[in-house]
Amino acid sequence: MGGNVHGQIFLIQKSVPQREKIYRNYAGNHFLMYLEEMAKAPEGSIILLPESAIRFSILENPHFNDLLSLKLPHETVLLTGATYREYVKGEPKFSNSLLAFNSSGEKLDVYRKYKVMPYGEAMPSWIEYVAPKLKAINSSTVRYTEGSPPTNTYIAVGTKRVSYFPLICYEALFPSLMNYEEKPDFLLNVSNDGWFIGSRGPISHYLLNKARAVEEGVPMVRIANYGPCVIVGPHGEERAGSILKMGQQMNVVAQLPHKFKGNTLFSKLGGSAVKILLVVLMFCYLCVVVIVKRTLTEQ
Repeated sequence: MGGNVHGQIFLIQKSVPQREKIYRNYAGNHFLMYLEEMAKAPEGSIILLPESAIRFSILENPHFNDLLSLKLPHETVLLTGATYREYVKGEPKFSNSLLAFNSSGEKLDVYRKYKVMPYGEAMPSWIEYVAPKLKAINSSTVRYTEGSPPTNTYIAVGTKRVSYFPLICYEALFPSLMNYEEKPDFLLNVSNDGWFIGSRGPISHYLLNKARAVEEGVPMVRIANYGPCVIVGPHGEERAGSILKMGQQMNVVAQLPHKFKGNTLFSKLGGSAVKILLVVLMFCYLCVVVIVKRTLTEQ
């Protein structure tokens, strides 16, 4: 039950200052910095970069895929957060995305964030009609479009077929998003957390994310630019990384824990499990109150 391990995970945390992430002039240097770290990964491992680690302008560079193929070790897979640009009917559409590449630099998959952050990544559509001037509140330089709900993604790592369930930033706070037919090998949460330096935000964010691993009986791999970078087992135990080493530059190499073979009570019942528990606790509380009142009355 979760005791065995398989597959290697390589987390890269560089703690890029938020003031640099928002300016495109730094994008090239950041990518080269990550490339040097990717080259240190073990062969046949899964390499993880945090949310929006690579800017769309870098992805569109004609030499991007060639650079990946030169630096990525043999039979590795890169999973990286990125700002992604596509053209629909000639119009650019941006998304906060998670991209997968093999060691040849070929793109394997794109997951576009489903739950975009209101006001931070996009303005609610109704704002345009109710109060058009409030659109100026949006702090993003671009407006992100939402993607489809997350589903299992399958990748080939060497001779192994591995599945992960992608969650970007605060998407991991929603148990309702955990919808899949076959339990994935791990939940993957890429985040930034650079907005909350000097506060309890990164730790609180991580602890709420960690609950998904326990609820689903599936390991969670969390990689953040500034916040905790941790591999969590299906019991909720921290297998690698540290919640205390925020704001540091480090790489973490660890084995991926196995998921539970069966389903947890929560994964079967969902939010109903919590409601049932609350009803049972309330019933027990009322029974205790009644018994205490009768005892005092008899005395």
